[in-house]
Amino acid sequence: MGNYCPYTNGNVVYLKCQECEDKICEKGWFFCGVVGTPLSMTKSRKQMSEYLDRMLAKRYKVVIAAESGKKMAALAAMYASEHGYLFVPVTNDDLPTYLSKQQQKGCVIFGEAKSEQEPADICNKLHIPLRRCELGGA
Repeated sequence: MGNYCPYTNGNVVYLKCQECEDKICEKGWFFCGVVGTPLSMTKSRKQMSEYLDRMLAKRYKVVIAAESGKKMAALAAMYASEHGYLFVPVTNDDLPTYLSKQQQKGCVIFGEAKSEQEPADICNKLHIPLRRCELGGA
């Protein structure tokens, strides 16, 4: 069976995880899920960055997670890189399930409430702390 590794989102066969240098499987890491539909990449990036800066201000060990292959994942990866955070792309539209496996977690939904209702419902069902931030258009 092995130990769970958040970097690979699966089990590893060795007792001491060797998948990443930062050892995100150890305690103390905060996993921040980012979901949404950006209207304008430039304006959304600025708004997202300002909101996450306020939200993560007192956290030091942060992992930003987003569903791979989406515009928001690109914005999240840029944000993580600029701030020295780790970024983990999550596949198969399964971000809430990924976050539910972590000890310290939260999710931010950027965009309109109607278009992002499904992830919000799943986060609430899995008891993942959730915040919303409306993004303005270009």
